[in-house]
Amino acid sequence: AEWGEHLTTRLSEADAPSGPVAASAHRKGEEEMASLGALSHDLASLAELAEDPLPGMLASAAGPSSAQARPLVEQLVQAPRAQLLALSLSLRVSLASALFARCAEPLAAVRAVTSQYRMTNKPPPTKPSLYVKGALQPIKTSLTPGGALASLSPPSRRAVVREVVDRLAGRYHDLVQELLVSVRKLGQTLRKLAKAPAGTGEAAGMSDDKKIYLQVLLDVEALLAEVREVTRGTPSGSADTDAA
Repeated sequence: AEWGEHLTTRLSEADAPSGPVAASAHRKGEEEMASLGALSHDLASLAELAEDPLPGMLASAAGPSSAQARPLVEQLVQAPRAQLLALSLSLRVSLASALFARCAEPLAAVRAVTSQYRMTNKPPPTKPSLYVKGALQPIKTSLTPGGALASLSPPSRRAVVREVVDRLAGRYHDLVQELLVSVRKLGQTLRKLAKAPAGTGEAAGMSDDKKIYLQVLLDVEALLAEVREVTRGTPSGSADTDAA
């Protein structure tokens, strides 16, 4: 239990690595997340043994009194079994939090969408931004053999993936909402000033605001396809992406 709590604390307090040690720190984090997953699975397995067949095995040791001993044995192992299940769940929650933190890092690029099209004369977007692929890559990696979720049972694995995806969707919604509000306010200001350079208004083609909205739409659709892939195992294709 102390070892599991130590790993949980390390993963929750660790800052994003940078510089030459980034790759090494990343691998270390992957190993520690895999350890959390393995320990969670082992604790759940022990809890299952405490339910059956452990009570029967212990009761049979009582010999002729085994029938009378079994209810007492089952009562004795009930509390330890509940503790094992609670600790297993706690480690799984910590694993989901660590995985979410890695998935959320690429979403910082959402704010960069505005700078790509505001007063740049860049043509309208046709492909999703690169950050979309990166957002769910930690989940994909965790599902591969030896990954952080590989040792979990299928139901536990699905529960962790759902938890991470749900939290990621909430974070993405907030970032996009913030971006759209910012774009709308700045667009209104520029139109009031009527000093926007050529290429930023409707007369020159698609406005900067609409280019940004289109990029966001492409990103949302691509991210949804990525979510389907990790939650249903359905390939999302190999569409090219724009840099973000």
